[in-house]
Amino acid sequence: MIKSMLAHQKQSVHGMLPIWSHYANENWCMIGYHATSVIADAIAKNVGDFKPFKQRDLDYRKFVFLIEFSPYQESTLYLRLKNTGPMRLPLKIWSHKTFFKEKIKEYYVFGAY
Repeated sequence: MIKSMLAHQKQSVHGMLPIWSHYANENWCMIGYHATSVIADAIAKNVGDFKPFKQRDLDYRKFVFLIEFSPYQESTLYLRLKNTGPMRLPLKIWSHKTFFKEKIKEYYVFGAY
């Protein structure tokens, strides 16, 4: 997503980051640059397109974060999410073994397609 925002800036006639777009044209109805907060957040948290693939917790196409829990102990996990619009958050907590089992099934489906 970050790369597409930066590509938009390069392709823009005005050299601007994306703002509210109407039928593929900027109509200047929104103030500010909404992309700047997204880009700054990705840089600060070292995620998204700014984190090299080889530095991710797992070599996987989506973002996966490893969290260590003590066995047989109750744990509380807090997530802080921030978004200005609708958000889709398919959150799953799996053991390493279950994660890889599920991903192998997924790859078979992709391979059959």
